Amino acid sequence: EEMDYEHEARKHAEYEKLMKDVPGCYVPKLYPEYCSEVVIVSEYIDGVPLSTLKGLTQVERNKLGKTLFQLYLHEIFRGHLIQTDAHPGNYLYRNGEVVLIDFGACITYPEETLRNYRSLIAELHHGRRENFFSALDEISSKSSAGLVFDQDLLWSYCELAASPLKSKDFDWGTTRLPDELYPLALELVTTSQIDTPPHDFIFLDRKVLGLFSLLKSLRARFDVSSVCAIYID
Repeated sequence: EEMDYEHEARKHAEYEKLMKDVPGCYVPKLYPEYCSEVVIVSEYIDGVPLSTLKGLTQVERNKLGKTLFQLYLHEIFRGHLIQTDAHPGNYLYRNGEVVLIDFGACITYPEETLRNYRSLIAELHHGRRENFFSALDEISSKSSAGLVFDQDLLWSYCELAASPLKSKDFDWGTTRLPDELYPLALELVTTSQIDTPPHDFIFLDRKVLGLFSLLKSLRARFDVSSVCAIYID
């Protein structure tokens, strides 16, 4: 699909509509009359790729990081279209706003899949352990995944992984969260049994890892909980 330009042009148009309500975010205008199976034509943006971005103040870094995080939540909670490749080369920075320029890895998810994923995020955000495992049981029962795990261990891992969601001042640049998660992840891998991993979540997890890497490289610091409050009841 990433090599299918007609597919990408359709996703570009859909994403442009989805992101109109996100402040600080811009999607270049698409010119469908000039698009074909061998070319995509869109508005030219004179911006700097995040992969080469330098010289921003901390205030600018914080604002950019907050926008990127809101983009993720907006995809999950307000639509069905997820740009699953959060690579710094897929974003430009222009006059204080983030510009999205690559839509080949956009995936349209069924409402049921995202509803389940939203439930997991919301229950972790609120710290509701029983509701979290109820949502996980529902996901497992509707997929081919056979899950056997230590609930206490999995909850400890997930609660720690989701700790930024509750933070009013999370520093993505200095966090040691991956190091703190590693021993729990290792224990989970060696003690849990998963017959078939839920494939629907693989690209969602890819997006989360890419987003984390982006925010860490930006050294952003902002009130994550206030962004979550916009989307999570």
